[in-house]
Amino acid sequence: MHHPHGNVIKPDNFQRFGRIHLNQFKAICSYLKPVFIDKPFALSSADAGEIIRLAEEFQIPLMSASSLRYAEALSECTRGDILGADVYGPMHVESTQGHYFWYGIHSAELLFQIMGPGCREVTAFSTDHGDLITGTWKEGRMGTIRGIQNGPENFGITLHTRNANQHIPLEPSYKELLKSVMNWLKNGVCTVHPSKTLEVIRFLECAEQSRLQKCTILMEM
Repeated sequence: MHHPHGNVIKPDNFQRFGRIHLNQFKAICSYLKPVFIDKPFALSSADAGEIIRLAEEFQIPLMSASSLRYAEALSECTRGDILGADVYGPMHVESTQGHYFWYGIHSAELLFQIMGPGCREVTAFSTDHGDLITGTWKEGRMGTIRGIQNGPENFGITLHTRNANQHIPLEPSYKELLKSVMNWLKNGVCTVHPSKTLEVIRFLECAEQSRLQKCTILMEM
């Protein structure tokens, strides 16, 4: 848990992963060192908000990010006027982590990396074969996630702009993620602000509610 430059919260028992991050963070606040929290950051927006509140209270730099945010093809393909995006990726479910938080966090972070903040409504459907999550942004733009439960283990996106529709396969980049984390620890440059992480957690929380209640959920922050 303790690191000379910062703290990495990554419990050995992955089945408890995410559920105990708030209690772990409370236990290390007194160290007053930067903390990177691996996925999933939290399993509810209440826990995520409390972690961020504590970080602000103790003035602790905080960061969490999926390696999909740093896919090498992403920086080039997301330039321009993006009207919408369709993300696909594996959607493995771990019962202790909720339906969407265990692997859905990767596709959700990728979608928000492309679409930016401002999602207002979430609708989710689930079958034995996969999941479909649709988010509607405040400008009327739409983004989707197709979670694959039984199929290829790869990620990708289809971007919709005013000029073209473009499909791009993507690979997670742990190298670029680690470079970003090291730059953050050394120079204080955080590429994924906690507010972005909170919005992703709220998005997945709304998707879980929508899946169970079979209705659209308003995404109030």
